[in-house]
Amino acid sequence: MILLALLVTGRTRGADFTAFYTGWRMVLEGQGDRLYDAAAQAAMQRQVLGGQTFEAGLNPFNNPPQMVLPFVPLGLLPLQVGFLAWTAIQLALVGAVLALLLRGPARDWRPVERLALAGWLVGFPSLGISLWQGSFSLILVLGVLGTYLALNAGRDRIGGLALVAASIKPQGMVAPALAVLVGRRWWAVATAGIAGGLLALAATAVLGIGIWTNYLRFLSDYASSFDRYSVNPAVMWNVRGTLTLLLGRDQAQLVNTLGLAGFAVGMLSVAWLWRRGWRHGPTVGETAARFGLTIVIGLLASPHLNPHDDLLLVIAAVLAYAAWRDHARGRWLAIAIGLAPIAILLVNGMDAAAPTTLPIRLPTVLTVVLAGVLVLGLRRDRVPTGQGMATP
Repeated sequence: MILLALLVTGRTRGADFTAFYTGWRMVLEGQGDRLYDAAAQAAMQRQVLGGQTFEAGLNPFNNPPQMVLPFVPLGLLPLQVGFLAWTAIQLALVGAVLALLLRGPARDWRPVERLALAGWLVGFPSLGISLWQGSFSLILVLGVLGTYLALNAGRDRIGGLALVAASIKPQGMVAPALAVLVGRRWWAVATAGIAGGLLALAATAVLGIGIWTNYLRFLSDYASSFDRYSVNPAVMWNVRGTLTLLLGRDQAQLVNTLGLAGFAVGMLSVAWLWRRGWRHGPTVGETAARFGLTIVIGLLASPHLNPHDDLLLVIAAVLAYAAWRDHARGRWLAIAIGLAPIAILLVNGMDAAAPTTLPIRLPTVLTVVLAGVLVLGLRRDRVPTGQGMATP
């Protein structure tokens, strides 16, 4: 009902989906080679919105070239109809994420626990923001979750394909991809390289060979921007967002420098976590805790993070509970995880940019706490080195 109301009032025109639609229309109208030209995007976006613009002037298309073509057909529909069609697809993706969680980490949970998981997923604030914005966060979640489950089952090729799907939002898949690489899951790495390479060739054929340098140039400008391109670092639920609240927008260069340093430290931490390889199997709780911690570190250290991308915390929280479920403290952890979305909604509502006078946002605090829970879970569930090593 809320989505229908947003459609009727036209508020979905200000969502991230409009940025995607702008990129698809450029490809359809033969401007694919200028896909990452900010001026060309702004002109197309004004056309798409009937002369209107975003408050920041442009909400840009910033997804990687290899993930453009599969979604171009949605650009054939009128904007509002396309948003509605994409919402229907997103709802199917929610079902797919829930199914994977129930068949994976929660497969042995009691019925009441499985029901609570379903309700918790539906009520998680980042899911509502993702549906409202028409974002790609659910594809990211499905790709990262699929990577973990496939590799844990020894199905490396499937895991590699899932990792390619997650690349639609690079900021969310860098840490999991690093875990796969450092974890020496070579068949997954090879599969991801081949599948990603084929998509890249298709994108190059349609958009031109120069699209890659254009993308990298635009991405560098976009990732470092402050209050341009509809980027507001103060709303990010991570280190960069906290630095912005602490130091202020007038210290943008310092915030960006410290944020990049934090990202480097975070990725080194992920590499250290997986230095002994990726153990897999249905009983290896250490791998579950390690992968959940990888997700959390990636989110906290990311130089660019939208609140809807924190939907990845669903995976991390489920893995954290799985690591502690058989312990006396597991019940308290379940209660805390269940209350967290309620606390976020009370403080932030459904507004990702809720004003605050505090130097750190509540979701960031909760994410740090979750990291601590996963670290403790990792220490509990250590297995002997060499047990259950990777197979293709």
